[in-house]
Amino acid sequence: MLSSSTDIYPDTPTFTLANLTYESKHLSLLAYEYQNRNHQPLQALPQNVYQLWQEYGHGSIPFIYVAGLFYQVGSTASASIISGKNWTYAFSQLNNLSSPFAQQVYSTANILTAEFCIATNN
Repeated sequence: MLSSSTDIYPDTPTFTLANLTYESKHLSLLAYEYQNRNHQPLQALPQNVYQLWQEYGHGSIPFIYVAGLFYQVGSTASASIISGKNWTYAFSQLNNLSSPFAQQVYSTANILTAEFCIATNN
């Protein structure tokens, strides 16, 4: 999976949320993939989700909204680091904890984990 060839950082390794399922007794997840890499509609957004995305995210992706408490607009990892690379390279960067890409990704994971803990009082 790659980002659009017309993105500012074209053909960046990415992942899809289409058809994602998640189960937890603590959290629920609503994941939507609005467009495919060719900017064609992929999944319809419920009106309330679309309104949140427009109000807080101004239509930017990714958009993460946590329990009405936190939201994140755009990527926190610089796509320039892995733009035009393949998944093997992206994974190698994640396995190298001193790489800037790994540091950005794991920092974001830590922030999201903290937000989830706050949202669930855990």
